Amino acid sequence: MGGLFDLYYPIPDFDIVTHFVSSVLIAFLALIAIYLLDKHWDGLSIDVYAMAFVVVAITMASGVVWEFAEWAAGTLLDINFQLGLEDTMMDLLVDTIGGMAMAMVGINLVKEGKLHEMTEDMGRLVVSYTTHKKKR
Repeated sequence: MGGLFDLYYPIPDFDIVTHFVSSVLIAFLALIAIYLLDKHWDGLSIDVYAMAFVVVAITMASGVVWEFAEWAAGTLLDINFQLGLEDTMMDLLVDTIGGMAMAMVGINLVKEGKLHEMTEDMGRLVVSYTTHKKKR
């Protein structure tokens, strides 16, 4: 996005901010998905700290996929999205920090019951969908 709209030069650290915000969002979505599976699927029972670990791992993996996409775009389309190894490593580090930050927030949300409140309607949808599938 920054390369397409030429935002890297007028906005300092645009790349870092973009990676942090997107990694927090990905981590939050992963947290919700894992939490819903834990609460509403009999096949999974996961400790809150293991949940946090999986959130960080998913976030890191999505950062790697992002970097592969940047590399592929540069290779196939001759668009230079990567500025070298240091830039790539900084992006992956920021992705990891974003995932860890959301994992720590997620632990608190789960322990305080706030994530349950936030996902209660989604949980009902999951239960409704799974019981509907079982009746077929």
